[in-house]
Amino acid sequence: MRENTMNPIELQKDYQYYLAQKAADELLANGLISLSEFNKLTQINRDTFSPDLVEIMPKIS
Repeated sequence: MRENTMNPIELQKDYQYYLAQKAADELLANGLISLSEFNKLTQINRDTFSPDLVEIMPKIS
């Protein structure tokens, strides 16, 4: 069973994921990228930063 605490490295990766995904959200919201490009960025962000809760995040189509 996993502990409920995150070590500093896990916390940093989750924060970096959050910032990268927030940037992707802004690009999409401002019409600077398509939904397809957004989905590609989201997958890259998940692969790069491996957020702690990636297994419960929605699938990317």
